Amino acid sequence: MSSRGKEKNPNTPRFTRSSGKGEMTENTDGEETNRDITGIYAILDTIKQEIGQMIKKDDMKIIISEITDCVLETLRKELKTEIKKLVNDATDDIREQYDAVLGQNEQLHAEKREMQTKIDDLINNAQIGHRKANDAIRMANYNEQYSRKMNIRIFGLPNQQSRELQTTFIETIKKLTEIDVANEEIIAIHSLPKRSPDKPNPVIVKIRNTESKSNIMKHRKLLLEKQLKLADDITKNNLGQMNRARENSHVDKVWYFNGAVYAKAAGKKRVRIDIFDNPSEKVLTAPLEVFQTR
Repeated sequence: MSSRGKEKNPNTPRFTRSSGKGEMTENTDGEETNRDITGIYAILDTIKQEIGQMIKKDDMKIIISEITDCVLETLRKELKTEIKKLVNDATDDIREQYDAVLGQNEQLHAEKREMQTKIDDLINNAQIGHRKANDAIRMANYNEQYSRKMNIRIFGLPNQQSRELQTTFIETIKKLTEIDVANEEIIAIHSLPKRSPDKPNPVIVKIRNTESKSNIMKHRKLLLEKQLKLADDITKNNLGQMNRARENSHVDKVWYFNGAVYAKAAGKKRVRIDIFDNPSEKVLTAPLEVFQTR
């Protein structure tokens, strides 16, 4: 018979492999084998229990997430507390600085109000002083013009080489106008510096009364035709105002009469012009002139 068909001898010894050394040991007792198998199963059960108790990967993610959230929340609270503290400290510093600046600002406002009051007083005093100065200049000009009321300026009077300037004036007036001017009617007479080298010196004469002066001045046109010009002795301020008025396009006529300057615009009434007036404004605000027809 073949070996496959041979029956096994129950008394043939069995060999088992040892757990660690690979040696074969004889096991003639089936109970021992059963114990080994039971031990293996026990070990497997222990391993199974331990594996069941092990943390799964998903559970680990959840745990890590919870730990992370907890840590972040803790950090967030700590940062919030720290930031709040820093903000409060900075706010306190800013508030202190603001209060200091506010106090300084209030002080500056008080000083500004005080300075503004002083400035207003100075401006008011300056305006008062300006008005007083103008009034003083106006009054001085009036007094000066009044003192020249009887004066006549003469341009073109010949034969001034003669020492008898008064006689020359009287004789020239009589020759050209047939007016007899008495010596006693003349208070003073003298020549002025030349205005042009090829013309005689201007002469100024002071007449005693208004009637005598008016009698001479009403022949001005006749004397002008004979190269002798007579004019009122006008102050520098009045003369300057007359020149400004003549240069103004709105002013039609300008003249001097009895110590004052007058001007007129077309269709308007004549107005007296003060030395500080604006000629254009003065003549344009004058009432309309009413022409009466007979």
